[in-house]
Amino acid sequence: MLDYQKKWLKYAINDWQEMRQSNSNVTYLVSFPKSGRTWLCFMLSEMLIKAYDIELEKSTVHLNKLTKKYHQLPRIIETHEDSMLTNEQGKNCDIERLFIYGGRLKYLNNKVILLVRDPRDVVVSHYYQIKNRVKDCPIQVTSLTEFVRHPLYGFERIIRFYQIWNRNRWIPKQFLMIKYEDLVINGVDTLQKIIEFIELKKIDYDLIKNVYQLSEADNMRKMELQGQIEGMKFLDTDRNSLKVRNAKIGSYLEELSDEDINYCKALMGKLPQIYRYSYLHKNS
Repeated sequence: MLDYQKKWLKYAINDWQEMRQSNSNVTYLVSFPKSGRTWLCFMLSEMLIKAYDIELEKSTVHLNKLTKKYHQLPRIIETHEDSMLTNEQGKNCDIERLFIYGGRLKYLNNKVILLVRDPRDVVVSHYYQIKNRVKDCPIQVTSLTEFVRHPLYGFERIIRFYQIWNRNRWIPKQFLMIKYEDLVINGVDTLQKIIEFIELKKIDYDLIKNVYQLSEADNMRKMELQGQIEGMKFLDTDRNSLKVRNAKIGSYLEELSDEDINYCKALMGKLPQIYRYSYLHKNS
């Protein structure tokens, strides 16, 4: 049996085993790195803390840790699955798995929220995450252009992740796709959809509005710089080293070269229509 087939079979067996062992009461928040998950986890955590009168020394983005510790909370687990390259401690992940196995059977018994963002903004932010926030980074890339075009690390990885979820969105018992751009443009109503999906009846519309105002990018950046949020490690005052970097829609137009934008444009043709991301021009 070829090495590829052995790996595929191992991943398929793991997928099946995770499905058999899954807790049907868990809601999973799934995303590719740098898609706005930290922001969303902060908002959900703040709403849960306030709605359930939980006292913490700091705000947190560790939604999994929070909902595991306080049993009165609905269980929510955030995950990047196999899309991660490395964590901030420099521990390598299984980089090839995403390109070998595309099943998501493990979510058969669970609700899944898929958080997505324009892949072109994701790849830029992901590059700065790898370059500036990973200790003793095992992944060596010399430029943004090199990273974008790398067949395992770059833009193709994001497209592959979105293709996999397009095929598997029917697997979970309930599925909700949320766009980062909708959180930016119409955040309160988008959060309301998430709250209704998870069935968080203790969280009302006024609380959603208050938390959304608290989580504006400038305020989040200030809290990060002051070390007020658990899970947002402060490393440097340089903007490109912060967890809350630009928090803008279409910032890739200012950061990618024309050649890199055209390279991404060609691969965007492989992106399923469900995601509805169109091509923007620098002068638009």
